[in-house]
Amino acid sequence: MQYYKNNKEYMFHHGAKDDAMNGGYLFSKAGCLMTAVAKVASEKTGEDIPLVEINKKFDKNLDGLLSFYEIQDGFNELLGDDYNIKADFWEDKLSKDKFIAAANEEDTYVLARAYGDYDGDGTKEHHWIVLEGFSTDDKGRMVFTYDGTSDNDVGRTYIYGGEPSSKKEFVIDKIETFRITRK
Repeated sequence: MQYYKNNKEYMFHHGAKDDAMNGGYLFSKAGCLMTAVAKVASEKTGEDIPLVEINKKFDKNLDGLLSFYEIQDGFNELLGDDYNIKADFWEDKLSKDKFIAAANEEDTYVLARAYGDYDGDGTKEHHWIVLEGFSTDDKGRMVFTYDGTSDNDVGRTYIYGGEPSSKKEFVIDKIETFRITRK
């Protein structure tokens, strides 16, 4: 999110500002999920889709919080003429098998939510990233490569299947998958 605050030409299309996010939020503080969605939309369309467009077109209830269904509907609205969108999510039944299945499906984008103490205040918060791949470490944990949604993601490690072993490791607790294939 800070990337977009520090690179205003991306986020501030059409005269928008950091505080233009619905729900009274700041893109630079609470825009990680919108950033993840913008990255997927931009990659799939081949166009620069700024956060303000995701905020405007995907966040139908204007609360600043994108639900899975708002994202699914937004992708259908944005891409539905040319692409089929198959979407799903896992939280309570999240498992290594779900990650493997998503990795084995072509044209599947995985948005991942991780929890941890990101700001050092002793409380756990959530943060979203876009997963790109994974390996398994010597402890049997899945360790992910990812496209970050914040300048603060540099140096972080996102895992599944075990506990963090440092303050820079964060555990994924939910994924949303979007298989976007040309019609």
